Amino acid sequence: MSSHTEEVRRAYDIVADSYGTLVNEKIGILPVERASMELFSTLIGDGQVVEVGCGTGRASGRLDALGVKVFGVDLSPEMVRVARGYFPHLRFEVGTMTALDIESSSVDGLMAWYSIIHIAPEDLPAVAAEFARVVRPGGHLMLGFQQGEGVPRRIEEAYDHTDLGYTSWRHDPEVVLKAMREAGFVDYVRLREEMREPNKTPQCVLVMDRVA
Repeated sequence: MSSHTEEVRRAYDIVADSYGTLVNEKIGILPVERASMELFSTLIGDGQVVEVGCGTGRASGRLDALGVKVFGVDLSPEMVRVARGYFPHLRFEVGTMTALDIESSSVDGLMAWYSIIHIAPEDLPAVAAEFARVVRPGGHLMLGFQQGEGVPRRIEEAYDHTDLGYTSWRHDPEVVLKAMREAGFVDYVRLREEMREPNKTPQCVLVMDRVA
């Protein structure tokens, strides 16, 4: 496991409880989130979805409420623990998006909801290839992320904790799209939410289809 991955896991292990309180209990659903989840659930139907980088389960819980069969994977054991507490009827496992312990072509959809922000732009092609490996041909992909120019941001303080020491990226949508297209996904729709509270950064959601 790389030093960057270790940093991310350590940071989210530290903030897991306060993160869960904020994200699962205090932040309401945003318009772009509602529209994205409803669209994705319609595409998936009665299929199986994996959320990669599920955190404390907020997005998995949204899909579950819409009737989607979903399970989650996250790098942080503590985030998985908190997710299980909020959604005991759902399955959450510890794992990494760069090497998913999932059979090839075994899921109908994959969602990475604000988790590729921890992947450097140059590593997106490898992640995209792993996503394409596990999603069946004709399946679907949904990515949510903060939009930017791909510049690394060092995070030392967040979720009522200090000295966290990890890096995140606000991705250029065109860079993300290029990686996903080259891995075998094709565009379906792009949603964008402009700069507004509580998110002070433009948000981007990409919904794509796996080439059949």
